[in-house]
Amino acid sequence: MSKKNNNVHLLDFKTAMQKCAQRYGVSLFLMFVLTIQLFSLASGDFTTWLMLFHKVSYQEFGFISKAFVGSVVHLIAGENVSISTIYIYVLLLCLLGIVLASLWLGGIVSRANKHDQHGVLYFAVLFCFSPFFLRHLFMAGMFGKMDIVMVLCFIAACWLITTGKMWALGVVPAVCLVAMLSHHGFYFLFFPSVFFLAMYSMKKAAHLWISRIFFFIISLGFLFLQFGAKPTMNMEAFSQHVGTSGDPVFLEYYGTLADHWNFLSLGIPKIIRFLVDLMILSPFIALIGFVWWKADVFTRTQTQGEKARRWIWCIAFGPLVLCLPLFLGRDWGRWIAAILTSQCAVLLVLTSLGNSPVRHAFQELSRLVEKWPLYAIMLLIYAIVLPGSRERGVSFPRFNEMKQLEDLKMVIP
Repeated sequence: MSKKNNNVHLLDFKTAMQKCAQRYGVSLFLMFVLTIQLFSLASGDFTTWLMLFHKVSYQEFGFISKAFVGSVVHLIAGENVSISTIYIYVLLLCLLGIVLASLWLGGIVSRANKHDQHGVLYFAVLFCFSPFFLRHLFMAGMFGKMDIVMVLCFIAACWLITTGKMWALGVVPAVCLVAMLSHHGFYFLFFPSVFFLAMYSMKKAAHLWISRIFFFIISLGFLFLQFGAKPTMNMEAFSQHVGTSGDPVFLEYYGTLADHWNFLSLGIPKIIRFLVDLMILSPFIALIGFVWWKADVFTRTQTQGEKARRWIWCIAFGPLVLCLPLFLGRDWGRWIAAILTSQCAVLLVLTSLGNSPVRHAFQELSRLVEKWPLYAIMLLIYAIVLPGSRERGVSFPRFNEMKQLEDLKMVIP
């Protein structure tokens, strides 16, 4: 009898381990690889522009834009914020982003059905290892920018929407406000995708007023942060207080839209580099386009597919149109990375919410991966070895372990 009970317990243990592996196996794998990339690429070379956002706080300057992160740093570290403090804080943010993204993507893969699971798994892994998601935020020049906060809040919002519960949807505006207080570029880069997904999740007429209030609050917050939340002291006094002067202070806190336009230098070299970046990223763009195209084709075959098709078109192209004003800024590489990140995340959220056209598209992707496994593996390798997308475009990182160790020794006593 005892032996039989032991066998039953052993069987239960194996079943529990199998379920745990199915649920968290993908998440742990993604977490492991992204953590290696973080400690391989993280740099302690902070420019004055990166330092600025960590030195500006509500405690010292009142309610001004882009001061949320600096306020948190000051709250924890006090008035004397050192490079070591900033480095550790940014490193923790990156680790939090890795954990959040890995668990979110792993959860989506585990919930996929047997027909589209291979397609969802491949798309999620490719997205996670792509040069435009988290990896480029670990590189010198991007490590420490507010992009990591915006991406982290975007992932959190997508995770909340994925649950499909009203209480979670109620938390989404608060998450978006935190992102906006950190950098109101979130309004153009990620908020449109969050808004359309929230609308899709609240398709019932009784809930549409909630989405309208959501849009109104975030839009009002953007206008205030863009035009009203300015420092009260003059630029010279502000620069002396934060220890930074020149373009960073002027463009971030005192410049007008006309000043930003004058600062934007298009030129032939910039346009050529932009086109080269698009060419380098074209395999990922083509794959995203393939999924949207298959979803659109599926709606045409349905008797009541016109409404579903309108949703597909709104969610696919709405964020692309609304993000265009950001290209008045010069960091086009950052904007491309954010657009591709939001497009991939939207597709994964839709399949998790049970959107039939997108699920059908991932079934088609599963068949494609099973039919051409060699090409699928080659694209995955291409994503892993491709350099990250930085503020000016796709740039090669410095794979120099000794340099990374020197950076760590410099910032961490």
